[in-house]
Amino acid sequence: MIPANYFVFGTAALYVLHSVFVKLASGKIDPYSGIFAWCCGSLLAGIVFFLYGKINTETSFSVSCGAFVFFAGIFITTGTLFYLLAFHRNVDFSFATPVVNVSVVMGGLLFGMALFGEPVSMNRIIGVVLGIVSIIFLVRS
Repeated sequence: MIPANYFVFGTAALYVLHSVFVKLASGKIDPYSGIFAWCCGSLLAGIVFFLYGKINTETSFSVSCGAFVFFAGIFITTGTLFYLLAFHRNVDFSFATPVVNVSVVMGGLLFGMALFGEPVSMNRIIGVVLGIVSIIFLVRS
């Protein structure tokens, strides 16, 4: 069985590749056609993974949990469109990507603590503070 942390590191690597490919497309495709292509790729990957899950595991579906994932899809698609629009307007990759990623870190910490009741260590708080400081430096550069 694959250790759970491997999925976290895999997610990070895939999000980096997502950012790189979005930047590579910017300027070569309008953002709205780009988001359509992104959705087609997402749909294809979703179908493949769904079928794989149906064949290899027992799957279950509830409307309430399905709604959470559905809205998560809306948020990530809209966020990707905003990313495409930023790059279409010549925002630097070295600025946009760290700001987005550090913001995800801050949001993850806050939601983990407030919504899910997860414990927060001093090391995590220091990490988020350093992230905020890095955003300040990036915005001022």
